[in-house]
Amino acid sequence: MSYFAYMSYFIFMRQHRDETAPHRDAQAAQRTECTTARCRTKRRPAGLTMSLGGAVLIVLTGACSGPGSPESTDSSFLAPSTAVPVECATASAGADSSGADSTSAGSDVAALNAGVDNLLQVFASKDAMRAVLVSVDGRTVVERYPGSTAEESRNIYSVTKSVMSTLIGIAIADHRLAGLDQTLDQLLPDYASMMSPEVAGITLRQILTMTAGLPVDSDPSFEPTPDWIKAILTQGIDQQPGLFFEYSNAAAHLLSAILETATGQSTLEYARQKLFDPVGISTEPATTMVKAPVNQDAYNSTPGFAWPTDPQGHNVGYVGIKLAPRDLVILGRLYLDRGQWDGAQVVPAEWVDQATCAQVQTSLLMPGGGYGYMWWTMEAAGDPAYVAAGYGGQLIMVVPARRLVIAVSSDTDFEGQDRLIDNQAVINLLSLDVLPAVPRR
Repeated sequence: MSYFAYMSYFIFMRQHRDETAPHRDAQAAQRTECTTARCRTKRRPAGLTMSLGGAVLIVLTGACSGPGSPESTDSSFLAPSTAVPVECATASAGADSSGADSTSAGSDVAALNAGVDNLLQVFASKDAMRAVLVSVDGRTVVERYPGSTAEESRNIYSVTKSVMSTLIGIAIADHRLAGLDQTLDQLLPDYASMMSPEVAGITLRQILTMTAGLPVDSDPSFEPTPDWIKAILTQGIDQQPGLFFEYSNAAAHLLSAILETATGQSTLEYARQKLFDPVGISTEPATTMVKAPVNQDAYNSTPGFAWPTDPQGHNVGYVGIKLAPRDLVILGRLYLDRGQWDGAQVVPAEWVDQATCAQVQTSLLMPGGGYGYMWWTMEAAGDPAYVAAGYGGQLIMVVPARRLVIAVSSDTDFEGQDRLIDNQAVINLLSLDVLPAVPRR
C-alpha cells in the first residue's frame, strides 16, 4: 500500500469517527476499577466529560490501581486522582525480561517481517523512518535499519517525558519525594515566593497528567529566557488546575528541577544511577550542552547519548534525550515486565501500572485514548496498549496481552515538515499489520 493510498483510507476512517463521535463520547464516560488482573470498566452517567477550546474537561474520580505486590501499597500511588480512566494494560504475572523463544510461543515471524515491510513501504517516500524493532517475550525478532545503523542515536523528543515520569516513580519509592499530592511551593521552595497561589497549589499528580492548567506550548515561550523555571512558574495558568488536559512542555520541564531539588543530584546523574545503568543503557560519554539554536547543529551531529540542559543546568524534561533504537526496546521491556530487569525491581511495579493506566481521557494522540503519567493509553488490535510518543515518528509501543514491544526511530533533521512521520498513522499500521502476527498470551 502506498503512503497516499493509506492516508486516503486514514482520512476516511477519521471522518467516520467524527460522525460517530457523540456515541463514542457517551461510551467514554466511564470510570474504572482495577483488579489484580487488569482495569475493569464500570459505567457511570454519561455527559461528565466535554471538550472546551481544545482542552478536555475532566472530573474527579478514583485512581486506577493496577496489580502490585502486597508490600507495594504506598498511598502516594493509590490516592484518588483527577481522572477519567479507561481500560488499563498490565503485564501478565511471572513476566521475565530474560527473553524467550518467540517462535515456540506461536508468533508468526514471517508475518511480522511482512508487517514491518509494509510499514516501511508506506513511509518510504518520506525517507525518514530509520529503525523499526519488534520484541516478543523479551527477544527482538525483527530489527530493521533503513538508511541507518543500530548504533545511531536520535532525539527521542517527547519520549523524554516518559523517562521523566519513570524517574519520578523511582524517586517516590526512594522517599526522595513524599508523593503525588505535593504542591509546587513544596517541591520548589526556592521559587515559592514568586508563585501565584494558583501555581503554588499545582500538584505533582497534575503535572504528570497534564492537568496543571499551564498553557499549551508547542513552541515553548520560556526557551529564550535566562531562567526557564522562573519563566514557567511566573507565566501563570490559563485553566484551573485539575480540570483540563492541556499538553504542556513547561509542565514536563518542571519535573527536572523537582528531581534535582529532591535528590541533590542532576537529573542525568540520578537517571544514570537509578535507571540507565541498571538496565544497560549506555550514557558515557554524555553530551549536555545548553538547548539553544546556536548549539543545534552540534547537538544533531553528536554521536551516542546526549541530554541537553537549560541555562541553569537542569536537564531538559520534555525533549532532547538521544538514544539508540535498542535503548527504546529496553525501556519498553522494562515496562512490559512491570519495572523488573534481570530479577531486580528497577521501577516500582505499582508505578508502572499507574503510569500506563489512563488517568485522563484524551484523543490527542489516538481517538478514544487516554493519558497516564506521561504515557499514552489506547486500544490496539482489540487489546489495551500504551505508548511513549515523540515528535516525528519516535515510538515505544507496549501491548502486554501479546508480550509485545515495538520501537520506531525516525529522522527529523531536515527542512520543512513534508517528510515528518505521523505517529497516529504508524500506530494504526502496526495495529493492522504487526500485532495480529503475535498471539495473545
